[in-house]
Order: sequence, then structure tokens, then C-alpha cells
Amino acid sequence: MDATPSIFAEMFQNLVKAFEVENPDVKINLDLTQRDQTDAIQSVLRKGLVGQLPDISFQSFNYLKLLDDQGYVAPVGDFIKSDTSWSTDFSPSVTQATTINGKVLGLSIAFSFPVVFYNKELVAEAQNGDGTLPGTWDGILGVAKAIQQRHPDVLGAYTRYNSFVGQGFILSQGAEVGNAAGTEVAFANDAGRHAFDLFRQFGEAGQAKVDMTDEQARQAFSGGKIAILVDSSSSLESFQRAAQGHFEIGTIRFPFANDSGKIPTAGIAVLLHARDDDRAKAAWRFMRFVSSPKAQVIVGKSTGYVPANNVAVETADLLGQYYKDRPAMSAALDSIAYAAPWYAFNGTGAARIDQLLLDSARQVVTLRQSPADAVADLQNKIPGMVGE
Repeated sequence: MDATPSIFAEMFQNLVKAFEVENPDVKINLDLTQRDQTDAIQSVLRKGLVGQLPDISFQSFNYLKLLDDQGYVAPVGDFIKSDTSWSTDFSPSVTQATTINGKVLGLSIAFSFPVVFYNKELVAEAQNGDGTLPGTWDGILGVAKAIQQRHPDVLGAYTRYNSFVGQGFILSQGAEVGNAAGTEVAFANDAGRHAFDLFRQFGEAGQAKVDMTDEQARQAFSGGKIAILVDSSSSLESFQRAAQGHFEIGTIRFPFANDSGKIPTAGIAVLLHARDDDRAKAAWRFMRFVSSPKAQVIVGKSTGYVPANNVAVETADLLGQYYKDRPAMSAALDSIAYAAPWYAFNGTGAARIDQLLLDSARQVVTLRQSPADAVADLQNKIPGMVGE
């Protein structure tokens, strides 16, 4: 019935089980062959071309406009209008990020932000017992270098360099990613170059010598071989399970260069593709369920995602007390006030532009290209990819 990123397969499977208990007349068939959200969008685009769209899919927020422009999304506003308990069970945040040009394209399931994870034991050792990471990039990288000097077998700091983290560096410097029309780069300035210079600094701090895949970096952090890791807040739960009994994980919100700093919002939205009336109604029941307070508890307790429905987050016997008892969630919760859209350039070339950003960041973090040259290349190449 739906195409689902497999990185949180257990969470989706638990959501399906809980739904089917309450709705035995609806059978959910999960497609867990897509590893991540980049794979998920490419899968839906391919299936759309041959008229084989799933009934629903779970997509990253930066791809909603692309799918709508292709005519692959069935808006759900009418379902919401006819739902007499909607305003009681669902907070406005469930539809804010999924409403484009006045159309509610789907429902938000969960939010994620780039944050800084760290090994509290190693950080405390490097700071004479202080296990709190500094709130500036200079301070963070200084601690990373001190850890690496004490432990040559440990990499002090590592940053993922995908589009999401790259936009985090850009927005946190007070720059914009692109213009309002979605056609041109807006970070070809000092702030944008400073953002890419952060990749260079991570590279010079040691990352250039041990470039890894995302999975390798996550395993190394969980195993105590990376002290400080820039990654998505949604990875928290898996990190804590892996590190349990070995070390405590700390988190801090992204440092900002100035008061204009923001942070991109990622996560999962569920979209309706089914056009057949009966299948659309059945699909809507599942969509509504996964955004409901009950299901949002499963989301919150299965991952480091921030549940999209604040009814669940603010209710003490759902997730309210749960988060008070889990201080490592503070970085994600502290990011909400600075949330900005994960910017998407126009057209079907958006995914290729994301890959270009990743490739450019890799060139800088591995010290093969200067920050200024990387920004200049992106400024020249991206406009030609818009609309492809």
C-alpha cells in the first residue's frame, strides 16, 4: 500500500501492527526496499511515469512540491474538513509544513534537525571534568582536537556532508540557500563561504584522512571511535541503544553565527496518491492514524524524531514526561524555535542538486577543493539543473 524508507523499518512495522489491530478490514503492505528518503522519492517518480504509484508514500518535506508539480499527489484537505474531531486530536503543526500554495498535500509525521552528538565521557576528559560541549564551532573543534591528542585511535569530530547538513551550515550562518523563485543560489557570499569553510575545518581536524560512508560514521560513533558527530537528530534512539552501557551521549543545537541563524527541518510526511475512491478512503484512515497522538508515541519512542503532533508531545502521559526524562532530546526540541524549510530548488532536478551539494561538500571536507571554489561551482552549475 505504501512506499516506505527502510531506515526506520521497525517503527513503520509497529505503526502498521497498531493500525491493523484497530482496523482489521484494511491490510497495509509495506515496501521496505527503499533505503532512505532519496531512494523513496526516486522510486515514486519512476512509478509515476508508468502509472504504478503506491496508494501512499512517506516522503521528505523538500520533495512535496516536486511531487505535486508532477501531478502525483491527491490533496487531503477535504478529508480534514469532514473530520469532526480533527481540531481536538491534531495540532496545526501536522499540516503547516505540508501546505503548499493553499493545498494540504499530506500530513506531517515527524521532524528532524541537524544536531551535534557527542561522547560525554571523552568530552569531560578533555575539559577537566566538564562534560558539556561548547556552543560554538571553534569550541567544538577545539575539544575535538584535544580528544584526538589524548586518544590517537579516536577521531575527534566528523560531520555528515549531505544536503541536509550542508543547508544546516548555510542557514546557521544567516545565509539563504536559494532565491524565492527556486532558480538561483543565494549563498554565494561571505556567509555561504563561511558555511563551506566549516567543512574544511572538519577535514583539517582529521576527517579528511578517514572519510567514511554515513553508516560507517554512525557505527564508529556508537563504538566510541568518533567523539563528536554532526548528524540528524532522528538518529538519537539508535545511537543510545548502541552506546548503552559504554558511554553517555550528549547533544547540542547547531551553533549560529548570528541572530539570523536558522536550521533546516527534515523528517517524514505521508502523502496520498490513490485516486480510486475506496482505496483513497482506506489510505486516509492509515494516514490519519500515523499522525494521531497514539501513533505519535510510537514515532517518538522509536527514533530521535520530534513527533509532528504537539498533542502527543505536550500531554504528560503520552510524551510530555518521556521527554523530561530524556535530556539528550533537548537539542532537537531546542531547534524547533529556529526551524526553517529544507529548501528545494524547482523542478525534477532537485534530487540531482542535492547530490551535487553532497559531492561539493565531500570535495571540501576531504581537502580537494577550497570552500570558495566549491561555492562558485555550485553558483554556476545549479541554475542549469533547475527544471531538469
